[in-house]
Amino acid sequence: MTWPKAGTCRRLSLLALVLFMLGSFSLAHEEATGRNALEVTGSKSFSRPMAVPVKTDAHRGSLAAHTTGKGAPSTPVMRNIDMIVLCGSVQKTPEAASEAVLKDRRRAEKSGEEMHLAKLAMSLRELSCTLFQRGQKDEALRAERESLVIVRKLAKQNPEFFQTLLADKLIDYSKILHALGRTQEAIAPLQEAVDIQRTLAKQSPAFSLNKLLSSLRTLADYLLEAGDKQAALMPAREIVDIHRKLAKRNPNLNLPYLARSLEKFARRLEKAGHPQEGIEALQEAVSIYRQLAKRFPEKYLSEAARVLGDMAYSLEDMGRMKEALKAAREAVALRRRLADNLASPLSKTNQSELADSLDQMADLLFAMGRAEEALKVDYEAVSIYRGFTRQDPIIGSSQLATRLQFLADRLFKLGKTEEAITTLREAEALHRKLMRFPDLADIETANLSEMLHKLARYLAKMKRWPEALQAAQEAVAHCRRVVAQMPDAGFALAKALNTLGDVYMGLKQPRKAVRAYAEGLQILLQPLEELPEPRAPFAARLILHYEKACKEAKEKPDEKLITPLRHIIEKIKNSKMQK
Repeated sequence: MTWPKAGTCRRLSLLALVLFMLGSFSLAHEEATGRNALEVTGSKSFSRPMAVPVKTDAHRGSLAAHTTGKGAPSTPVMRNIDMIVLCGSVQKTPEAASEAVLKDRRRAEKSGEEMHLAKLAMSLRELSCTLFQRGQKDEALRAERESLVIVRKLAKQNPEFFQTLLADKLIDYSKILHALGRTQEAIAPLQEAVDIQRTLAKQSPAFSLNKLLSSLRTLADYLLEAGDKQAALMPAREIVDIHRKLAKRNPNLNLPYLARSLEKFARRLEKAGHPQEGIEALQEAVSIYRQLAKRFPEKYLSEAARVLGDMAYSLEDMGRMKEALKAAREAVALRRRLADNLASPLSKTNQSELADSLDQMADLLFAMGRAEEALKVDYEAVSIYRGFTRQDPIIGSSQLATRLQFLADRLFKLGKTEEAITTLREAEALHRKLMRFPDLADIETANLSEMLHKLARYLAKMKRWPEALQAAQEAVAHCRRVVAQMPDAGFALAKALNTLGDVYMGLKQPRKAVRAYAEGLQILLQPLEELPEPRAPFAARLILHYEKACKEAKEKPDEKLITPLRHIIEKIKNSKMQK
């Protein structure tokens, strides 16, 4: 048997170490994309990509709440994710990691061999993670920076072995900077990594292309976070171009990823002030999903409907209401086609998504002044929600109660006041039923309080004062219980007290109104300082109500109560004028 030469053994050991380090570092990139390089290049069976909506604004009703994605996570969450993914596998204590760095540093200084330098770089990375987890962030950054310096030196001496590792280290360094809130500084090392990965992807797409896509996505996110919306479009456009080339090579496998990248690109275009280009990207995504639906209708008709819904929202924002309604109608037609297949294992999901699309279409019709048409669509959506109560009494009842409140709002605006009150009473009964379940008691108490508050306002507008008083008093009582559990709910209690004061005024009981308004103002004092802008207009109205009640009750207003609020409101007004 012939043993390999010593130099060959060293190269094999070095290769094994580099591959181990690459495997460790690249885990974060694979987790970030949700798939590996084999899926991108066509060597693995098809898997459906996660759906990503373009719009998820809460005011747009339940469609946004039921989309399969939630949009990009908030900046603090992104920073936490960066470090959890980066350091999640590191189990050492800082003391053990420091000792490992000391040993590896001695070996590297003694031998100067690439293998020992690479091992030192890995130990420094582990030390960086342990320090970060302990909260020693500056020390963590220094360790990561030294690790990067070592790998950069190795890549200069031996690019064949270390260029890929250098790209990974640049990404690690960038993510630590981002986790420290230094997003602008994080962009340069990430851009350098992208440049390296772009070259490597041409040489070995199966190994490097997936990492390039992941890094381009991160780069686009960082640029957007740094406020450079136009620059963020460049890596996003490159992602689309890559997926377009892959889709030409293997359409069945890669067309879904092209559609997904177009959706994300559309969202970035809209944020950058290019809504029309965003619409065009969404239209292409819909076209792709329709094409895929010829083979997999259950999967891709739903995707096409979802993107049509997103497109309708974008068109609505642009004031193109007729086009928005057309897109929403198309979405409803696709959802209805899926929902009609009762034998499908996704029948319940399809019914729910049909109800969501109907909600969106009704909202658009109502905004266009076509109220009677909107109501017909609303009634169909409610009938679907009623069906859910038979399938799942708890979740179905909660969904129905929410939708009934939306319907009541619409009815009241149309002057159908009696039907609106009847609808709210039905929602009230559902919330009371759900309150009986111990696990739901807290949340349903809050829901019931909100619903009763709304009922009290409607009854007050109809001058049905005794009924309004009963609803307002119960709303305040339930809201007090909520505040006892969740102090942040104090603003809701202040609003309920304001409504109670209004009802007392309608009943010609100004002294009771004074007490209700005063308690509401007292609650507002602290929240107003914490969140001034959203609370200030309501506080100003509440002060007016309080002063009017004091005048009718022939009581002197408590200046200690209202003067601090007036100062804060005036300060906010001046601040807005300066802006």
